Amino acid sequence: MAFIKRLKPKQFALWGGFVLIAILFAVWAVLFVLHFAPAQKTQHTIQTQHTTHTTQTKAQTITLAPKFSLTDENGQIVSETDYGASYKLIYFGFTYCPDVCPLQLQIISQALDRLGKQAAHITPLFISLDSARDTPAILKDYTDHFHPRLIGLTGTHTQIKAAAQSFKIYFNKIADESSQAGYTIDHSSIVYLLAPNNHVVRYFTARDTEQTIAQDLRQALRNTIP
Repeated sequence: MAFIKRLKPKQFALWGGFVLIAILFAVWAVLFVLHFAPAQKTQHTIQTQHTTHTTQTKAQTITLAPKFSLTDENGQIVSETDYGASYKLIYFGFTYCPDVCPLQLQIISQALDRLGKQAAHITPLFISLDSARDTPAILKDYTDHFHPRLIGLTGTHTQIKAAAQSFKIYFNKIADESSQAGYTIDHSSIVYLLAPNNHVVRYFTARDTEQTIAQDLRQALRNTIP
């Protein structure tokens, strides 16, 4: 109080202004914390829920029981049970695919090369989604460009549709004026790894590289191959 009494009017006004600014700043700080803290908590909750949902979706995806009855590139009728104790690395696409399919098949081929002798325990299969254009002969020529062990499979539209549905693969024929056939095929780009018992144990997307695929293939083989 003695200090306040010693202040001149101008000094008192100046000192009072500082006090008022300090009080206003303190109030603003409290309001800022109250406003943004709940928002950050909500954002964290949303991110956590999204991550959990993704994990659950992935777990559900690999519980498929895929089946197919198709014609291979040598003209033989085959199914998922015709490859003995081999793992099967399966990709759906079509030979006229301009970019996605060639890139994915190249990655698969490079991953198999990284396995060396272990690759003998894996049968890579390329299932065509284009029954009208992809004959066994065309598939054989196409797959040989990527890997000597890659086998092409085709069939009627009904057979291919049944196979794709069992793998939950989306595909749709759409108009394309740039194509000589007048159409192209929009489709999912997923690589499935089937164990010898034909259960899906892994799947790979465009985010996976030849290194990560090869690593996962080695891990799968270690679990079952002595």
